[in-house]
Order: sequence, then structure tokens, then C-alpha cells
Amino acid sequence: NDAEIIREYLVKRFGYDRRNILLRLDEQATKGEFERIFGPNGWLERQVTSTSQVTVYYSGHGSPDTGSGSAFLVPYDIDPNYPSTGYAVSELYASLESLPAESVTLMLDACFSGTSRANEPLLVGARPVALQVEEVLPQKKLVVLSAASGTQISSSAEDRLHGLFTYFILKGMQGEADSNADRIITTGEMNTYTNNHVPTEARRLGREQPPQLHGDADRVLVRW
Repeated sequence: NDAEIIREYLVKRFGYDRRNILLRLDEQATKGEFERIFGPNGWLERQVTSTSQVTVYYSGHGSPDTGSGSAFLVPYDIDPNYPSTGYAVSELYASLESLPAESVTLMLDACFSGTSRANEPLLVGARPVALQVEEVLPQKKLVVLSAASGTQISSSAEDRLHGLFTYFILKGMQGEADSNADRIITTGEMNTYTNNHVPTEARRLGREQPPQLHGDADRVLVRW
């Protein structure tokens, strides 16, 4: 639901060409598909040019490797009890950073605490507490907006049918994040807006969840 509504906002509000948006949902989002899209000489690399401005949005589970502390995304066909068989965040960052594009922005509505949005453990036998993961920071080209830090849960707004982070990303795209009313929303403006709202809503669920921004705060996220 999160991914579909993000696509519809980009098409209907901001005029994106639907053909320029690749959407993968549920059973389509396999490990093989991650590798096909983001891998060396993969689908994404073949699409971009030196003037491309790429946006990647992910809503789903993350998982920690309890041994190494590394963070992994959990494709549909992967068991989170074996996170090293998932798609490493470090691998995703390196792939996006190496794209021959002008800029790459990643919006990540996932957490790596070892628990689901409902605060249930993803890992068999794990206690429902946050597991520390090693933080991976993007380099110059890539900017990352994420729902939470490595130890926190990315909460769900069940009455709104979205993750909290995604819900306020969508509200921000409606213009609420445009703090200077210039019809441009930067990553810095969006980060400020989500931090003004997500932590308050998360505290009502008994959680701490300040969204994070890594990279250029002046990167244009959307304009109209």
C-alpha cells in the first residue's frame, strides 16, 4: 500500500511518466529481483544517464545480522533468521552510489531492530528488544531519508494504512513540508517536517522514532 500510493502521488501530483517508475510489490520483490534491478549492469544502471535524478523508495522489513551487526533488507523469499542471505544495505548503498546519474535519493521506510512494525520479533527466539546494527553512511551522490535509527522500530499508522514515516512523507508532498512556500521540497525540509510529526505519533505508541537524513539537505526531492 505504501509503495503504490507513493507511485500515484508522483504520477498524479508531480507529473511523473508512469513508464519511468518500476514498482515491485510483495512476491515480486524477490532476492533475484533486487539483484536484477540494483546489481552491476542491472536494470537501473541501464536506464540512467548523466542527467538522471533517481529516487528509490523501499517499504518493508529490515533485519540485523546478530553476529556482524550488518543491516539487511528482507526480500519476499528470504527468511529473516538468515539475514546474510538478504540484500545488504551496504551493497544497496554502493550500487546506488556507483550509478552514472546526476543524483540518487533513497527513502527507506524500514528498520533493522529485529522487530516488525507491530513490535513482534522477526527472528525465531529473539526477544522483542532493539538489536544494534552497524550504521552505514552514504557517500556524496546518494542522499538517504530513513524512518528511524538502527535501534528503533519503524512504526505503523494502522488507522491510516501506512507506515508513520510514509504517511508524513505523503503529507509533506502535499505541500506541508514546503516551509518557504517556493513550490520546492528539499530533503532537508522533508526531514524537518517528518521530525516535527513522526516522533510525536510514535510516542503515542510507546516508541521513539526520529527520522534520519544522511547527505545533502539541499537536494530537491520534488517540485511543482
